[in-house]
Amino acid sequence: MTERDRKLVCLTPVRNEAWVLDRFLRAASMWADAIVVLDHASDDGSAQIAQRFPKVHLTRVPQPSYQIHRATLVDAARTLVPGPRVLVALDADEFIASDAWHDDQMREFLIAPPGTLARMRWINVLPNEPRAWIPAARLEFMFVDDGSPFSAHDMHGPRLPHSTAGATVDLDGPKVIHLQYLDWERMRAKQRWYQAQERIEHPRKRPIQIYRQYHHMDAISPTERHCVREEWFASYTSDGHIDLLAVAPQDAYPTDERVIDLLRQHGAERFRRVDLWDGGWEKRARALGRSVPATLIADPRSRMERCVFRWLARTQARSLQPRIRWTQRVLRLAGW
Repeated sequence: MTERDRKLVCLTPVRNEAWVLDRFLRAASMWADAIVVLDHASDDGSAQIAQRFPKVHLTRVPQPSYQIHRATLVDAARTLVPGPRVLVALDADEFIASDAWHDDQMREFLIAPPGTLARMRWINVLPNEPRAWIPAARLEFMFVDDGSPFSAHDMHGPRLPHSTAGATVDLDGPKVIHLQYLDWERMRAKQRWYQAQERIEHPRKRPIQIYRQYHHMDAISPTERHCVREEWFASYTSDGHIDLLAVAPQDAYPTDERVIDLLRQHGAERFRRVDLWDGGWEKRARALGRSVPATLIADPRSRMERCVFRWLARTQARSLQPRIRWTQRVLRLAGW
């Protein structure tokens, strides 16, 4: 079997990703044999963008949901694209680095036995130099499909099936480019929504735990910062004429609207110990055309609670130090 005997099938969940979806699909169309897009009730034209691309197979979740139905994507790929195939799980703000397809490790993976899972380095592009944040850990992005069952639905759950008989390989050369952090304000809006959703879906989760989990980008180690390399983008920019790094700032984002909906549904008090209260909600509501009572978007925190949040921000990079952990234990006794 050669590397091209297997179809490359890109699996992508989408909800209000119009800001990046056109360039994502243009880039993915350069290497994928098929692209399965699962639209989660977008209302920003994402579905219409997807329909413009001949390689796209579009399916839809009729109602908005915080869950990412990745099992639906896998099922659709298996139905639409006859095997043998390689499943490539990418979000709309992720791109396979353009030099990956010429890498010897990639060629070996593409002819690996069915059930083989590939983990790759995640290059998070930042707005300021040095612009590449590359964590040490690799993430699972590709799977030589063997039909293994898959039923993941969690927001941060696995993207791909795991075969009991398959191997997991770490690819050193091929990488995935991630653009979430390039638009810093959009990223902050998404993290606010994640935190609010955690408060509803996991009410027993401690406020400190939620804060630490969703502020990891505020504690990037200098050893994980690198320069962006031209070869990661070369074929997309030269052959596809795609500007992957374009940013268009906005006054509000779709995830801000989701937070407003949660506030309306559950009340501000439910979120007083969630890091939502930066003073920008009146401007965001106005930009979204939403009429929201001032009491619903006013900061509900006490002076002491604001102090705790300032302390969490100052100590994010030192959260594992014994002294910080001891203080956190004391705060948990007070409901944190």
